[in-house]
Amino acid sequence: MHTRRRPWLAVLLTLLWPGLGQLYCGKALRAAAFNVGSLILLMLGVWTFVSLDSRPINWLLPVIVLVLWWLWMIVDAARTARLLRHGFARRAFNRWYIYLLVTIAGEFIWGQVLTHLGYQAFKLPSKSMEAALLESDYLIADMKAYSNSGPAVNDVVVFLFPQDRTTRYIKRCAAGPGDTVEFRDRVLFLNGKEASEPKTVQYTRPRQDETVEPTVAETDFHSELDNFGPFVVPDSNYFMLGDNRDNSYDSRWFGPVPRDHILGRAVRIHWSRDLERIGMRVQ
Repeated sequence: MHTRRRPWLAVLLTLLWPGLGQLYCGKALRAAAFNVGSLILLMLGVWTFVSLDSRPINWLLPVIVLVLWWLWMIVDAARTARLLRHGFARRAFNRWYIYLLVTIAGEFIWGQVLTHLGYQAFKLPSKSMEAALLESDYLIADMKAYSNSGPAVNDVVVFLFPQDRTTRYIKRCAAGPGDTVEFRDRVLFLNGKEASEPKTVQYTRPRQDETVEPTVAETDFHSELDNFGPFVVPDSNYFMLGDNRDNSYDSRWFGPVPRDHILGRAVRIHWSRDLERIGMRVQ
C-alpha cells in the first residue's frame, strides 16, 4: 500500500521518542541510529554534569548539545516525510502498535542503561540540610559511591530511614563505626577532639539551656540539642546529622544508620529555585 507521510506527524512522533519520526517514514536504520545516538549523548551529558566543576559549563554544555541534537532529529524527520509526499510502500513496522511497542521497549532499555550508570535524582523535602542544601533543591546522587566502602565523615549521604526503610533521608555523615560522638555546648567532638565541620553547619535558635523533646520516644538518646553523648557508634553503623542542627530529625533522635541502609552520596544540584545554585557540587 502506498501512503503519504505527514511532516507534522513525523515531528510529533520525534518529540515523543527519538527516532520514532524516522521509523514512521520507513527509515528503520536511521531511526535506530538517532535513538542510540540520543542515549549516548544523554549518558555523556550526565557524566559531564557530574564530573565538571566549572559552572555553568557543566550543565549548559550538555543542554545545548542535546537541544541541537533534538532539533536535528526533528528537521530530519520533517524533511524525510516531505520527500515522501508522493507516497511510499508502507513497511510491516509502519503500524501504530509497533510505534507504541518501540517506545515502551525503548524506555525500558534506556531506564536500565541509565540505572547502570549509578546516578539517581532526589528532591530535598525539608530545611534540615540548610545552608548546604535548600528546601526543594533537586540533587543527583551517586548510588555506586559506597559499593566497596562506607561513607566518609562529612559526606552528604542518601539513606533509608531506619525506622521504616521506605522513607529516604539526606544527612551529613558525622561519624563511622567505633567513633565516639559528643556535643558540648553545640560543639561537635569526634573521638574526644573537636570535629572539623563545614561552614554550612548552623544553629537558628538563641543559645540557651533549652530542651526539645523528640517527636518519637527513643531510648538511650538525649533530648538536648546543645549537649549530647558521649555515644559510641556501633559496628557497621553511621551517625548522621543535618547541617541545620535546630531543625533536623537525625541520629540524635533515631539513632545510628546501619550500613545496609546507605544508598548513595549526593554529588550535585541539578535544579533549584535559586538558579545560581544549578550545577553546584554538594559539599
